[in-house]
Amino acid sequence: MWRMLVEPETFRPAAAGEVSLLSGTDIDAVNRLYADGHRTGEGPDFFDPSMVEQGMFRGVWEGDELVAVAGTHLVEPAYGVCAIGNVYTRRDRRRRGLASLVTSAVVSDALLRSLPTVALNVDQRNAAASRVYERLGFRRYCEFVEGLALRS
Repeated sequence: MWRMLVEPETFRPAAAGEVSLLSGTDIDAVNRLYADGHRTGEGPDFFDPSMVEQGMFRGVWEGDELVAVAGTHLVEPAYGVCAIGNVYTRRDRRRRGLASLVTSAVVSDALLRSLPTVALNVDQRNAAASRVYERLGFRRYCEFVEGLALRS
């Protein structure tokens, strides 16, 4: 995995587009969208519905279907940290700039809250996602190994 960071002075917001604030009433739509990715092993692997209520989630809708989303794993104002995660675009809506729009909206929210450390993790094999984040001004901070711990 790559840990990537963006700073206020390097952030390059995506072009304007219609992005919505998501709330607890949108959790079913978020789960339906992530299910699209889970069928192929591409869906976010660390999502809990409480994250929508407690964090910052933004989405793009087509009618009443959510087609792209980005959110946060962690927002900790006392430490000035925001960890972006759960970024996903429906497979049939990719290559339209939607991941950039939703990620940019979350970064903008974090910076408006004066959170100086805005980070995310991306699989090193996901070159398309890395390019999205780099265009927004993220830079690679460090390499690390991510895995699930199992209790024996």
